[in-house]
Amino acid sequence: MTTINPYAPPGHTSGPKPQEPLPVGGSVIPRVFGILSIVFSSLTIVMLMLGFVVGLVASERRGKAKQAAAIAPEAEDTSEVGQEASKSKTRANSVQAGAGICVGVAWLLGPFFLLAIGIGQLRYKRWARLATLGWSGVVLLAMAAFFVLAAFGGMGIAELIPFAFLTVFSCAYPVLLLVFFSRPRVALVMVR
Repeated sequence: MTTINPYAPPGHTSGPKPQEPLPVGGSVIPRVFGILSIVFSSLTIVMLMLGFVVGLVASERRGKAKQAAAIAPEAEDTSEVGQEASKSKTRANSVQAGAGICVGVAWLLGPFFLLAIGIGQLRYKRWARLATLGWSGVVLLAMAAFFVLAAFGGMGIAELIPFAFLTVFSCAYPVLLLVFFSRPRVALVMVR
């Protein structure tokens, strides 16, 4: 029994299309990291959504607690030294807030970029290699900025220790991407 469809146009096969072969002298590195990028980005997106929901619930509870406890406003320091210290503290807080927003935006948009990059890696796209190197650099800079902000924000070493696992996990993958996608062999196969 044949599987040829008599009603199909000439040269048409009705079976599944064969998978595209690797480029000549190909490397499986982009395919492996493409799958990993898609998995990691999907997990991160799910965790971001869960964190957003938890944050909304926590802020709602905090708002109700503030309404229940009538807190008296603090007395302001009217001396010249107190006002100057207050201005300096406000400036420092605004710089930290601005830098914190930049780091936060990188953390929010990073997984979506990684998802797109992972799809490009699977398809051996040239832009995916360059985007991988750029994304890895941005993530490493964001982690460095986080620790600089934490240090200037008054967090001590003991308070930063819980972030050690996060740092190792968050920096390991971008470092591996930088190492593997900087290889000339990988650059040669990502030509589609």
